[in-house]
Amino acid sequence: VNIDSDIACIGLECDIEVPTVVQIAPKVFYEYVRRPCVHFAFFNGAKRVWGGNSGPSMCAHPSLPVATQTCCPDGSKAEISCMFHGEYISFDVNKERCSNLVCPEATNSISDCGACCAQVRFSEAVPKRSHFQWTDGSCSFKLKVRLDGMAAIVHEPSSSVSTVVYVSNTVRNMNFFNLHWPRDPFVGDELFPTIDNNCGNETCIEQDDWTCLCDITITDEVGFSAEPADADTILSTLTVGAFEPELFGSDYATGVTHSSDSSITIYHKVVGVYALDTIFKLSDEFGETIY
Repeated sequence: VNIDSDIACIGLECDIEVPTVVQIAPKVFYEYVRRPCVHFAFFNGAKRVWGGNSGPSMCAHPSLPVATQTCCPDGSKAEISCMFHGEYISFDVNKERCSNLVCPEATNSISDCGACCAQVRFSEAVPKRSHFQWTDGSCSFKLKVRLDGMAAIVHEPSSSVSTVVYVSNTVRNMNFFNLHWPRDPFVGDELFPTIDNNCGNETCIEQDDWTCLCDITITDEVGFSAEPADADTILSTLTVGAFEPELFGSDYATGVTHSSDSSITIYHKVVGVYALDTIFKLSDEFGETIY
């Protein structure tokens, strides 16, 4: 089903950040599935969220709707609310709904969940069944590097008895991925911190599981300050996808066709200005349209 234009919201619908399931006819339901590969794994300003009642914690992006409405009107005891089962909201919306009475960083228990108790749940075995609650606590990231150069994201909440195991500094971390490490110009070996080089001459800290735990600095940089030469340059420079500009309404100006490749369209928020939010529309090696 393709909807060619926006449909005006009615009543409660207008207060929902992201729908989960939409009914378009009797017994006909559609589920909203979030776009993959359009968000950063590392980011600044992360907030601490926790799962279940007295469950583990992890980091969450404050601008994304990934946790349940959680307020602490008495300053410590959390109260859960929701407009529908499975509703998720961003931190700013949570703050607004709570009239700024956001739960402090050490909060990890729930005193009242009303009709939303089904969202007080954490499942280590099936992560997609877990629900998380917002706090005002901060959260940071580190990098865990194995002997083979594979690296994993480690979350470090500001206040937590335990961290969600698949983003923790343990052998059970399940987020290892490849990195393009620099290479030795003479022998061609990849250069990364390992226990063999004292974790990068003590740049990182050696762990009991033969890995190195490293502090990181997160920076956002503009990929291009002028029109890129071609599609290969765009694909080799930009590695995170984007939503279609049309989804942002009038935020983006009409796309501009690339000067030498008509298959590339460039979208700016400010006409002609290349910035962090510039979006490129082009085709990948399989002929699929990507952003």
